[in-house]
Amino acid sequence: MASVDILGGITNTQAVLGAAGLSHGDIPDDRLMLSGVEDDLQLNLYSKLPTYQALVDAGEASGASPAEKMMALAIKNYAKWFLAALLCSRWNAIVQLKTDGKTRADRFDRMDLTAMQANAEAQRDRAWALIVGMLPEDQKPTVVTFTPFGISSPTTDPVTDLEE
Repeated sequence: MASVDILGGITNTQAVLGAAGLSHGDIPDDRLMLSGVEDDLQLNLYSKLPTYQALVDAGEASGASPAEKMMALAIKNYAKWFLAALLCSRWNAIVQLKTDGKTRADRFDRMDLTAMQANAEAQRDRAWALIVGMLPEDQKPTVVTFTPFGISSPTTDPVTDLEE
């Protein structure tokens, strides 16, 4: 079965479906592409790693170093798992097919879609951690975190509800 390239060949529909544990019969390539996965992937890669395309191009160039080739491979691996996780999170795309005659109806009754989604998301996170580990220190993305704990100084007595 021929597959459709996604985002210029960074991954393809069959790699995504295979990572999700699905097949072309479960979700046809044209349906997968019409769901906008290419846009989702491009936005995600750009927001996480704005230089992703240059890194992939450098890794695919003739004379690329082993480190450049591995970075390109890591980005392609992340793209596959990102889209598999995205596809798994869109349960309606999978479940809807259970009654349209293209798949066996009982197959989806036995699948744990929550576990399927959790597995794909875990693989996506591992793939992203690999990319971050391969980046030079000055190019690693920074993550801003919020700490919900702080010091509170009430202006009223909680027992009497009077100003102190």
